[in-house]
Amino acid sequence: MTSGTNRRKERPPFAADVDEQHAMSRLLALFTVFSLVAVATLYYAAIDTLDTLSPQGCRMSWMWPSYILQSRFDHSWTPLARRYSLWLYREGNLENNELHGSPVLFIPGNAGSSHQVRSIASSAANQYFSALHEVSPEFANKGYKALDFFAVEYNEDFSAFHGPTIDSQTAYAQRAIDYILSQYPADTSVIVMGHSMGGIVATALLPNPFISAIITMSTPHTLPPVRFDRRIDHIYADNLKDLGSDPTPLLSLCGGATDLMIPSESCILPALPSHDNISVYRRTVFTSALEGCWTGVGHLAMVWCHQVRWRIARAALEIAASPSLEARAAAMDFWLRDGHTLPPANTPSDILHPHPGEYNSVPPNQHLLVRNPSDTQSYMLPVPDPEDGLTSAKFVLYASQGSIPPVAPRRPLPFRATVYICPNSDSLTCSPLSPDTLKLIPSPVMGTPFPVPDAGSDESEGVVLFEADVSLSTRSRIVVKIDSGDKKGWVFGGFADSEPVLAEVGLAIDTLFLPLLTHTAHPSETHYHSLAPTFPRRILLHTHASAPYIASEHYDGHKLTIHSSGECWVDEIELSVDWWASVGRWGARYGTAAVCWAVGTVATILWDCWRLVEGGGKHSSHLPAQLWSIY
Repeated sequence: MTSGTNRRKERPPFAADVDEQHAMSRLLALFTVFSLVAVATLYYAAIDTLDTLSPQGCRMSWMWPSYILQSRFDHSWTPLARRYSLWLYREGNLENNELHGSPVLFIPGNAGSSHQVRSIASSAANQYFSALHEVSPEFANKGYKALDFFAVEYNEDFSAFHGPTIDSQTAYAQRAIDYILSQYPADTSVIVMGHSMGGIVATALLPNPFISAIITMSTPHTLPPVRFDRRIDHIYADNLKDLGSDPTPLLSLCGGATDLMIPSESCILPALPSHDNISVYRRTVFTSALEGCWTGVGHLAMVWCHQVRWRIARAALEIAASPSLEARAAAMDFWLRDGHTLPPANTPSDILHPHPGEYNSVPPNQHLLVRNPSDTQSYMLPVPDPEDGLTSAKFVLYASQGSIPPVAPRRPLPFRATVYICPNSDSLTCSPLSPDTLKLIPSPVMGTPFPVPDAGSDESEGVVLFEADVSLSTRSRIVVKIDSGDKKGWVFGGFADSEPVLAEVGLAIDTLFLPLLTHTAHPSETHYHSLAPTFPRRILLHTHASAPYIASEHYDGHKLTIHSSGECWVDEIELSVDWWASVGRWGARYGTAAVCWAVGTVATILWDCWRLVEGGGKHSSHLPAQLWSIY
């Protein structure tokens, strides 16, 4: 007999390591492919939503720029003069180099330039001057002054990533204000404008009795774009405290979902701490609701979009001529209106005494329609009978390109409409009807998209909307008086149908007013969408229920309103979830997640490599291969 020993063939020690390395390589390859596919999907979905979620319709602005370095603002004023600089803008064909008006300081944002001031400054000069040294008749001898636009140059500092940089910019801007005011009479104040993070610097200048008003554009007031140091959090906390106590008027302009640099919610001014006996003016206005603009505006486009810049410039001209805080706030409200609040002095005070034969009667359950109004005419509409337990009815009036005082387009037609309510009695004494809503809304043109790409709306376009609730408990009547008609425009009105709206749209050839969908998901933001079937496109509705690291305090769901003149009718509205657009919004709103993903990926790889190295020094050669697989 022979005896033998069963021998098991053992694998070399390095074979297990090779298999483990191959498995890790396959895992990393799969991880890399998934990451690339995810990034590509998020990118293309985000780009695709730009044309549908909040389309941009901006007219390009043009100017004749000239910049004058303020060389006397040197190190004798601030040690930061070696790092930053101050410039004065001049419109080449309208202004000379001498100071001749009220000062305005423009503060650029993260990696921004002082040259970004040119669009707004050029608009202010072209509005105030009609020719070289010649004041426009609209401003001549009325207490207005031209504007001297100064701009700080921060050499494209990355202020969004570094709190101490914001401190340096704030210190320089503060000394720049001191220098600017040293060249004017003692009672002069300065208007401050800030774009993006420049708005944070502008707010950090408070309190300052020499700042008359602040206008910020695309500024993340609620939350910093990134948090790399705690100093930024302290700056935001200090700004919040100053916003609640300082009386300087401040308005925040936001581009909405078109702005891919910051979430829309972070541009909204935060809720302020309450202070007794202190009244402060704080407004957030989205460009999609801004009267005369009605379009989403991108982050960089905010400073050159014509529909926005001319209104900012006009508001600045009015602010400079206003002697009090209240007057400055009223000027900002008038020229940067979003229609969410009533304009000041909105109701006329006159009393109407119509007599039979002096007005035209509109039959019950019929609408008022006046095409090409001429001279002065009055129309009487009876209040409908109560039904189904209703105690009030909504009276709606539209005036195309005319005015319902004090609201009108920039260049309105001569006619104006006034609404009165008259009790049911033999002797008619009619008093003005106070509106619940009085604002300017867009009027889309048949056969064209809304807003029109690269053009947007014109200053003379728009329809004035008047809405008021009328009690049905008394048999009253409504009188619409139209004055100074020149046979242009139209007026349409009546009581809104209380039946539920049931996205089939019927269209007449001679439609006065194409169906317009108004979407409101936040008290500060409104979007307008044309429902005309001649140019169909998908309409994306978005909410402000929450945002990255921001809790919503105003979310009440969606409010949809359809405005129409009656020739077009909407039979049905169909709502569904658009998952592709939702994915696009994830990429735009949660950009910081990509940074966290990259850090997590590298950390995982390094951990595995270090684990292999700790298991034996001979495996250190795996490190370069593992790191190379990242790419």
